[in-house]
Amino acid sequence: MLSTRTCALTSLCLFIAMSIPSFGSTARLADQSLAVELDTARGALTSLASAPISASGGRFAAYDFRSKQSIPLAAGKVSASRDKISARYQGGQLQCDATYLVSKGSLYVQGTLKDLSGKDRAVMLSYTIPVRGKNLRFSPSLNTTIPIGAKVSGQGTVYPIAAICGDGFGLAMAIPPTAPCMFRMVGSTEGLTLRMYLGLSPDTKRLPSSARFSFIVYTCDPKWGFRDALRRYYATFPQYYEHHSKGDGLWLFEATDPPNLSDFAFDEISVGPKIKDIIQRDDRAGILSFPYMIVGQREIKRLGSLPRSYEQAMEEYGKWSPVGGRVTKESIAAGGDAFLKDEVETSAIKEQDGKYLLSIRNTDWGGDSVTFTMNPNPALPGEHTTGGDAMTLIHEWLAAYPNADGIYIDSLGSNWCARLNFRHDHFPYAKYPLTFDSKGNVALHNALSHYEFIEPLRAELHKRGKLLMANGVYCYSVKEPEYADVKDTGRFFLAALCDVAGAESSTPDQARWEFYKTAMGRKPYLILKYHWEKPDNVQEVFNQALCYGVFVTNSNGLGKVYWTDPNGYARDKSLYEWYVPLVRKLSKAGWQPVTYASSPTKDVRFERYGGKGDIYFTVYNNAATEQECVLKIEAKPLGLTNDTKVEQISGPGFISAEKSASTYTVRTKLASKRTAMIHLQ
Repeated sequence: MLSTRTCALTSLCLFIAMSIPSFGSTARLADQSLAVELDTARGALTSLASAPISASGGRFAAYDFRSKQSIPLAAGKVSASRDKISARYQGGQLQCDATYLVSKGSLYVQGTLKDLSGKDRAVMLSYTIPVRGKNLRFSPSLNTTIPIGAKVSGQGTVYPIAAICGDGFGLAMAIPPTAPCMFRMVGSTEGLTLRMYLGLSPDTKRLPSSARFSFIVYTCDPKWGFRDALRRYYATFPQYYEHHSKGDGLWLFEATDPPNLSDFAFDEISVGPKIKDIIQRDDRAGILSFPYMIVGQREIKRLGSLPRSYEQAMEEYGKWSPVGGRVTKESIAAGGDAFLKDEVETSAIKEQDGKYLLSIRNTDWGGDSVTFTMNPNPALPGEHTTGGDAMTLIHEWLAAYPNADGIYIDSLGSNWCARLNFRHDHFPYAKYPLTFDSKGNVALHNALSHYEFIEPLRAELHKRGKLLMANGVYCYSVKEPEYADVKDTGRFFLAALCDVAGAESSTPDQARWEFYKTAMGRKPYLILKYHWEKPDNVQEVFNQALCYGVFVTNSNGLGKVYWTDPNGYARDKSLYEWYVPLVRKLSKAGWQPVTYASSPTKDVRFERYGGKGDIYFTVYNNAATEQECVLKIEAKPLGLTNDTKVEQISGPGFISAEKSASTYTVRTKLASKRTAMIHLQ
């Protein structure tokens, strides 16, 4: 609540919600766990808990991306009401209205940036909290810590969460999962900065020439940096990161009664003549069934030859008819392609030159094809839009197949979702902020258009007691900026909407393993692995997956049927029998981002699952040779006592567990690229 800086009430306001009249130039907001102060003359954040904020205070600034000009935003009107502070900042024909309030231990900043020129504007809106202190370091991901110096700064564009820490303090900023936008997190000698890449256009109908934004500021444990910031983020938005509690297991795809059917929990199915039989089979086996939908593309398939240019592709499109086409799961998801041309007209995205953004390609399912990238926003106008038609079809499926457990959305990764859409006639229907390209041209990012489709679908499914499963939820890098100046990105905001997510991947790198856990929290993440011809690689990936609590399975691919190939499941049967029960234990226990552990051993990765009384640690040896791996576990925060039992449940190799006054030291011998699973209870 709001009060002034008065000595008699300073302590009281930390614990009692109340309203005090304002005196002087400092206004105060507080709840039972956080107090903040703002300079009302400058609209600057001057105090947040014990963070050593510099005298200049937290502040907004803008940068015009097209003209390459910095735009100072000066505070005009600042007002305080019962439980919030409102401020208006102006400069460079921009107006930024922001509201500050404290809730659940965080400072919430919500606002709108508006252009006053009446033109399209590409604006980077920044909020910086300057801090002073010793040993400053920037923490933008699970295992990345960057010391900050005069010539050293850190940046992160995959996660909308970051922390800056120093001796005795930790400070975090984050964008809520309900307020997606394009962003960059920065840590430097200037402090902790959030940059939001906002495209402003008079064509946006909800907020003409404007964009809404929202972020939170809160404290974190400096010892754990990003990991503790992430823990608090999950606690602030639990409905987006809790396990659905309906099952744990592997991803079933185009497999008829595999020999290890009981290992599976999630079945991606196509709507067709056998769907009811498949759902009944799944129900008997305790597997959840998800009919297939794709909304990021529509394509014309089985052409006579592969077009060599855009003009030839459009010529083929002009001659194309859905009559007599081969049935694929993609065409089923497009309603038999009956209204494909209508959907292209209303929903296909366009490039800056006005041409459709399309791919000319040859695929196993479509042969020589032309694929249009689609905006699936269901609010687009027209009798037949991709988002609208998909929603109608999904409702029909849910009515026709009531035992289906949810819907599967394909291809949220680095293809259709990763595109910019310059169609100004789509701008009026955007719910979330526009962004811009590397030259400052305003556009819709198709990942946010997918968010606009998936958000209401998720709400509808949850109302029916059903789940949302999606593919392509990962991070990636590109050679040229995908938007503005950003080359590294991911599907963090879309992951928040998913109950189950996955990727088709052969050998994920370290960044992706970390993304799977960070983006999904305790929710299941699945991998379909098509390349299984090398047994050593299969062993390595399954062991990595165990370390990160990810459900991986080999699947049909390379023209071979994995389940019947002598070098397929028959070879790997014992691996599944070892791996599946263990990874299920981890998923049920729940991943915890703060490990309360460390290791002096080089090339070791480890994670924690579960809490007090029932704890699991995974330890992965990433070294090229066998080595003794040491894990030092803090006893007090995990409730470990002299009576705690420690055992390695993943197989041989356990050496010892030694208890000191504050630490359990666990030693195990691990072969290269292998994981040990330690249970403490």
